[in-house]
Amino acid sequence: MFERDSCYFCTSSFQFFSILALAAKRKETADLYIDPQFSGAAQFAERIRDTKIFQNVKVIDSHEIYARYMNSKPGIKNHIQIANTYLHVENIANMILLPGIKYSTIFLSSKAYLPRMVYLSYIKKKWDFNLYYFDDGAGTYYHDRAYRIKKTDNLVRRFLFGKKSVDTDHKRFVFSTTIYKLLNSNLCNEIEEIDRFWETEAGKNTMNYIFNASDKKMLINEKLIILDQPKDELLSQADINSINNLYCSFAKNIGFDNVILKKHPRSSNEELKQIHHFTENGIPFEIYCLNMNMNEKIIIGYSSTAVATPKILFNQEPKVIVLTKLFQPKTGEVNLFEDFFLAVKNSYSDPNRFCILNNMEELKDLISVQ
Repeated sequence: MFERDSCYFCTSSFQFFSILALAAKRKETADLYIDPQFSGAAQFAERIRDTKIFQNVKVIDSHEIYARYMNSKPGIKNHIQIANTYLHVENIANMILLPGIKYSTIFLSSKAYLPRMVYLSYIKKKWDFNLYYFDDGAGTYYHDRAYRIKKTDNLVRRFLFGKKSVDTDHKRFVFSTTIYKLLNSNLCNEIEEIDRFWETEAGKNTMNYIFNASDKKMLINEKLIILDQPKDELLSQADINSINNLYCSFAKNIGFDNVILKKHPRSSNEELKQIHHFTENGIPFEIYCLNMNMNEKIIIGYSSTAVATPKILFNQEPKVIVLTKLFQPKTGEVNLFEDFFLAVKNSYSDPNRFCILNNMEELKDLISVQ
């Protein structure tokens, strides 16, 4: 068995910011495993290999694993199948990992299924290893959402693997220790701030290359940026119409030529046609923020936590308008991520620039002064 310092598990393109920043600083012998839950995973892997930051970059054959062990849609049967896979964690880990390598440290961002199989297999083998969490956006900061284990899963894990399998008090690497402490003042787990290696020219070039943006003009000329969401999954049709009307009111006041909308991949293409849309649909919002100063922009959204990206990742402070308290979701939490947004607001040098609207009267006043 060959021992290597670390392995990192990636389940979204956003996580490359955390993973690459940590790996670049730690300068260990490390491997990267990509769960292809997002588009372009294979292309990301090729470009990351070119950087030579990792010894190996592997795209996990998740389809083979799911076909063999988990072929049910979300529901009770799916939960039963997950529990059953705990009896086969070593086989599944062998399907995920490179052969003959044991890691001293495992980095992951959440309770994602495939990384879970790996660290449970380590626990079953009684191997000594460190488990660290890295920043995965709002879920890292807000009510332990990224790590929260369901009661039934907790019971099954404890029975099969012991108390260590449900321990979430691991060291956490985050982009903003300030925001983390504001939201988690009662937690005593160790935290460390991630160095923003993209603040150097070399680091910025690396991120642009990995996101295939090196030869593109990554600028937003418009003043107002609307970060849309799949609203039909969250809101009633009446509220969707109301939000769209609000967006149009802002656009009319500022000027339609000075507004741009970044649609969510699952959003309808039929909405808000009178407003310009982002044309580089494959480029995440973070890369635009990386390549420009967002401080003079206005960002508006319903409950998209991406409105906090300029502050958390780049320490930029655009004016932000959050609408989450104005409309009740069809299902799920009321005032979604309100505490998270409030913590981001309080981390601003001028908190008045981060507006969490409470009612329509505040909104009308805000529209009138834009």
